[in-house]
Amino acid sequence: MAGVALANGLNANLVRKWMAQRGVEPPSRRMPVVRQEAAPTAAAAAEFVPVSVAPTTVPSPTGIRIEVRRGGSTVQIEWPLQAAGECSAWLRDWLR
Repeated sequence: MAGVALANGLNANLVRKWMAQRGVEPPSRRMPVVRQEAAPTAAAAAEFVPVSVAPTTVPSPTGIRIEVRRGGSTVQIEWPLQAAGECSAWLRDWLR
């Protein structure tokens, strides 16, 4: 109830006060127990629609792409993925 009141720009305590003045019982927080049938009804079966989703493929990276700005300088680098260690060493030295 508080969420509905707040969503409509009202103070939840004020809504409760108005309800009490008019003799309206606040809704229960407990969900009612619903007995389920052994077999699904036609309406319940109609609500379920199986969907098949094709797996998506993410292209594997072919290299490392870096853009570094330092002061007035901008450097764009494309480095082979197989040489990631050398790229890391170069970047570390350049940033010093």
